[in-house]
Amino acid sequence: MSSGLLLAWDFDGCISTSTTIPGPIHPDLVKRLANRNECWAIGNQALKEQTGIPGTDEIWARNGIDPPDPGRATGESAVEIMADPIRLNHHLMAKRVRLIYLAKLFPDAQKIVIDDLQIELKGWTHFLPDDFLQLLRGLR
Repeated sequence: MSSGLLLAWDFDGCISTSTTIPGPIHPDLVKRLANRNECWAIGNQALKEQTGIPGTDEIWARNGIDPPDPGRATGESAVEIMADPIRLNHHLMAKRVRLIYLAKLFPDAQKIVIDDLQIELKGWTHFLPDDFLQLLRGLR
């Protein structure tokens, strides 16, 4: 699928089952959306495990490259990352790299990233989790 909707999901601060920072979105919603759209886990890979959607390893594999992502397994919690501006900047930069490579897989798709941290990247529309839920409620 090279067109349609591409949803890139963070976990901590977005998904209700996060043990670090719970968010408002239930994993079942991600699963339902993945039935009709491309959904990918770009943050904590616990979302991949809970929903069956692809994640960062698949982004690198499908692009035919070794994982360039230094932030993929730091062992730092979301709380630790957000408390330190340098770690937070590194974390956001790693997510942008993931989004750039994910966009290469679906160049014609409408690209949306759902994250509790503001991510600005050309070609992507960012939604905070609550705002994304409001958007979905408005479409019903």
